[in-house]
Amino acid sequence: MARFAALLRGVNVGPTTRVPMAELRELLEELGATDVKTLLNSGNAVFHLHASPKAIDGIVSDAISERFGFQVDVVCRTKKQLESVLAHDPFGDAVTDESKSFVFFMPEPPRAAAIGPVLEAEYPDGEACALKGREFYLWAPNGGAKSPAAEALKKSKAVRFTTARNVRTVRKIVDAF
Repeated sequence: MARFAALLRGVNVGPTTRVPMAELRELLEELGATDVKTLLNSGNAVFHLHASPKAIDGIVSDAISERFGFQVDVVCRTKKQLESVLAHDPFGDAVTDESKSFVFFMPEPPRAAAIGPVLEAEYPDGEACALKGREFYLWAPNGGAKSPAAEALKKSKAVRFTTARNVRTVRKIVDAF
């Protein structure tokens, strides 16, 4: 049985997308997951489950929709995949504050024609972005909330959706395995 991290998109950021972490743990256990841990309140769970990551994305998303009444996109990664994300962070050495360095997790690699202009653009104040496989890296010294690169990624429609975590949170998820 493999161990996975499920990253939920957009939960607990507004009054209509509440998923209490205790209820998420309970829901995952009902789906057959074992040794379930949730981290922070932003929709991160680590667990064992006998299924493929792609299948887990849909299983968890459907179960949340049924239980809570709204659609939540989910991206799963293994510990090895998350460790690779950290090891291949192109901005790791330049980062002075890991809360301003982000990884946008995508369910599939982005369309090259749509992501190219985002990657090639010049951004203000030292902001920079890069793509490695299904992860979009962003160094946003002024924070991610008003990041021009993050907004460009969103507008590009290069993928169906992304869910972002700052590097500090990705480290906490890896440590929870």
